[in-house]
Amino acid sequence: MRNLVQHGKSINITLTAPINSGDALQIGDMLGVASVDGAIGDNIAFAVKKVYRLPKTAADVIVAGAVVNFDASAGAAGEITIAATAAAGDVTNCGRAHEDAGNGVASIAVSLNTGDGLGS
Repeated sequence: MRNLVQHGKSINITLTAPINSGDALQIGDMLGVASVDGAIGDNIAFAVKKVYRLPKTAADVIVAGAVVNFDASAGAAGEITIAATAAAGDVTNCGRAHEDAGNGVASIAVSLNTGDGLGS
């Protein structure tokens, strides 16, 4: 097909702040995970598909299959909160939980950008 640009599993972004491989970043209305470490001005690939383990708000209870949100204000890169706690500035519906994660659990496996209204 002559008009295929790419398979859509990653997006290249020029960094405005340093980032570590595996950190999550809000990219418009999507969530991306850095493929490598990068410094300000570097253009690096961010995965926007697949399943990644990301930090979550420890007090939240998230069930497998639930839509999750990226909490941009939580202070920790990749902070995930349940849909009910989404706030202004958060990336809503950034993916779905791939496992249950109860109160006290600090991370969760998330299928990126597969929330309601997003591509699979």
